[in-house]
Amino acid sequence: MEKPCVAPTQTVSTDPRMKIVPFIGICVGYFMVLLDTTIVTIAGPAIGHDLGGGVSGFQWVVSAYTLVFASLLLTAGALSDFRAQSFLSLLQVEHDRAQSRGRK
Repeated sequence: MEKPCVAPTQTVSTDPRMKIVPFIGICVGYFMVLLDTTIVTIAGPAIGHDLGGGVSGFQWVVSAYTLVFASLLLTAGALSDFRAQSFLSLLQVEHDRAQSRGRK
């Protein structure tokens, strides 16, 4: 009788230094978003002046840029979660196949 394919469970590290790694990753990602939005906000008036646009046009550009940036960021996060999950499932299937070959 074959075992059903089950995705591997995640193990929690007991090392206290490893518990802070995801937090640092989130902080760095959030910092990059803030930095990017700040750069667009600061450079916007100069770009608008050079191109002859007004304040209203600048507000629309910043809003559209932030909306597109946020949607791409969320999409990339969802795709990376899906790819990582399917990759781990594939590894589990290959591990199960290797174990079943060793038993014969």
